[in-house]
Amino acid sequence: MSQFGMQMPGGRRKAAPSLNIYTGLLFLAVASLAAASVFMFKAASSIGKNGTAWELQDPKSITLKDAR
Repeated sequence: MSQFGMQMPGGRRKAAPSLNIYTGLLFLAVASLAAASVFMFKAASSIGKNGTAWELQDPKSITLKDAR
């Protein structure tokens, strides 16, 4: 129909998606959550049973490592 000068709706090629501020904020949030997870894992390892972050200490006999 373009030979008659008519345009079909949505006939134009759409632009490729590009990075915007929301994509940047998403990457920043993921990086912040990853850094917080590493920090909390190290903190849990320092107070966990036998130096592991996954085991809980007995509430009646809590022992902490030296802070050196």
